[in-house]
Amino acid sequence: MIRLPFFGKVTRVPDPGQCVGLLLEDGSRRQGFRAISCPLTSETGEVVIWVATEDEYRAAWRSNREAVGVPWPVDRISISDAPAHQLPMRSA
Repeated sequence: MIRLPFFGKVTRVPDPGQCVGLLLEDGSRRQGFRAISCPLTSETGEVVIWVATEDEYRAAWRSNREAVGVPWPVDRISISDAPAHQLPMRSA
């Protein structure tokens, strides 16, 4: 986990493969996602992390391919405390 300072506040940033929850625009939360990238800066200057559903993450791992996901703003991602079934990390 990386900690990035934004405006005096420390933001927890998940490592690739870590379970995360997403904060939606309506304020609700969705669980069952995995971070699949390190922090990246989008074209608009926003810091994002690519995330995939748990099912997609597992299917990609079993098929030996990259998971398909979407970029999500770091400030709307929470690191999930609930441990998922751990899959070994692939070395690149």
